[in-house]
Amino acid sequence: MNEETRRAPNRPWLKNVWVQVALAVAVLGIVVACLYTAWQGGQALVGAFIIPTPTVTPTPTPWPILVVERIQGLGRLETVKYTVEHVVEKKQEGQRILFFEWGSYRLLVVAYGEVVAGVDLARVRPEDVRVAGSKITLVLPPAEILSSKVNQDRIRIYKVEQDFISQLLGENEVNKELILELLTQAEGEIVTGAMADGILQQAETSAQVMLAQFLRALGFTDVEIIFAPAATPAP
Repeated sequence: MNEETRRAPNRPWLKNVWVQVALAVAVLGIVVACLYTAWQGGQALVGAFIIPTPTVTPTPTPWPILVVERIQGLGRLETVKYTVEHVVEKKQEGQRILFFEWGSYRLLVVAYGEVVAGVDLARVRPEDVRVAGSKITLVLPPAEILSSKVNQDRIRIYKVEQDFISQLLGENEVNKELILELLTQAEGEIVTGAMADGILQQAETSAQVMLAQFLRALGFTDVEIIFAPAATPAP
């Protein structure tokens, strides 16, 4: 047996080894690809069940002077409106002729009045605002009557208890100055009645609620609102 005959059987064996190596590499690549795909799928599945942590952006606290400017910009904060019908009356004195009186009558006026109470925020000063981090303490001026009026279009006037001679003569004229006097009296009594019913206390309560919401919108989480005591009228 010659040299060429002895080496021939070895060549198929060498070829089979390379084939096996190639197959092994191919199988290993497939396994790695499958494992990578499975790992990515697992990550996606875990991410679907994990609630992401929200990013909290801190709200900046406004400077006190900016708070004062914004509060003053609200102007007169009208918080409570009081409406009522009120009756006032007064006798118009007449002239006496012998045993008779002429030109006398009693005038009744039914007035529809309106009273508005609230807080004048233009009176807030820088020293009335104290800021400590996210807490703010605001001192407001006391509530007050911001406006009052009698609706001229809704008044009703009644002339009663007219003397006999005026009735006999058909006298229907009414003293206009007396009407104006009664309207002024009605407005004053309506304001007094509204204050007796606690309109100022209601105005302060409403102002606290409205301003607390306003200040929280500016970024404050702890809001304290107090009212300065009302000035005592001079004796």
